[in-house]
Amino acid sequence: MVAQEGRDVVAGRAVRQRCRTVLAESGARDPIGPLLAAIDRALTGSVLAGDATSIALSIWAALYGLVTLELAGALDTATAESVFDSTIHATLRGWTTPES
Repeated sequence: MVAQEGRDVVAGRAVRQRCRTVLAESGARDPIGPLLAAIDRALTGSVLAGDATSIALSIWAALYGLVTLELAGALDTATAESVFDSTIHATLRGWTTPES
């Protein structure tokens, strides 16, 4: 299991590095870097458990969906704020370290 986790960490770093390379080559700023840094800190502190890239993508996808709905006019401001908060909390709860 430890060997697999080590391979997952290395693979995750490789994916993140490739994403950063693609962004740099396209002249774009690294939009996911701060999110990955926060997730890495949470993983180091044993607050979250899992693969940093998977956690980041789940958060990104959930929020992207909500932003799309808001921009399309499907959510009013109050609903959007409420749903954003509950979605972030629910997504992070899904990645928290299981209690012993």
